Amino acid sequence: SWMVASPASALESGARPAARASADRIPDIDWLRGAAALGVFVFHVTGVAGFPKRTLPPFSIAGRTFASTLSPFALGASGVSLFFVLSGLCLALQRLRAGRARLPAGETGKYFRSRASRIVPAYWVAVLVSAAVTLWVGTMPARAVGIDTALHLFFLHGFDRTAFLSLNSALWSMVTEVQFYLLFPWVFALHGRL
Repeated sequence: SWMVASPASALESGARPAARASADRIPDIDWLRGAAALGVFVFHVTGVAGFPKRTLPPFSIAGRTFASTLSPFALGASGVSLFFVLSGLCLALQRLRAGRARLPAGETGKYFRSRASRIVPAYWVAVLVSAAVTLWVGTMPARAVGIDTALHLFFLHGFDRTAFLSLNSALWSMVTEVQFYLLFPWVFALHGRL
C-alpha cells in the first residue's frame, strides 16, 4: 500500500512504530531509493572497472560468441531519473496529505529556503573540493577552473558545454534537480487547477 497507517492505528493494533518512523514515511520509497542508489553505484563501478557503459565486452557461451550485447549495468544510469521522480512524488505527497492543492502564497519562499538549506551547503563543499582537486591535479587551466567553479556554484554549468561535466562529472544532475525545484511550485499549482 502507498499509504502508511496512522500512528493511532498502529498503536491500536499493538504495533510498535520504528524509532524514526512517521506517519508520512513510505517504506517502499526507501527501497526504491536504495535500488536507484545501488544502480547508479554499479553503473559507475563497472565503468571504472573497464566495462563499456552501454554494451558488454564480447563473450562466449557454449561456443557461441555474443558481441554488442546490451549491458544490464547500463540500467543503473536510470537511477538518477528514478531519484527525480521520487523527489517529485515526495514533495507533492507532503502537500497533498496536508490537504493542499498548491503552495499557499506565503509558503513559496519557505519552500525555496528549505530546498536550498538541504542541498546547497553540501553541494558547495563538493564543488569547492572538486575545484581544488582539479587545480592540484592540473587537468585544467586555473582560469577555466575559476569560471567553471562559478558556473557550478550558481547551478549554471548545465548551460555550458565545457563546464557541464568539468570539475566533477557527478554534479551534472544538480542542474536538473535545481530546475525541478524551481518549477515545482508552479507545476504543483497547475496540478491543483486540473
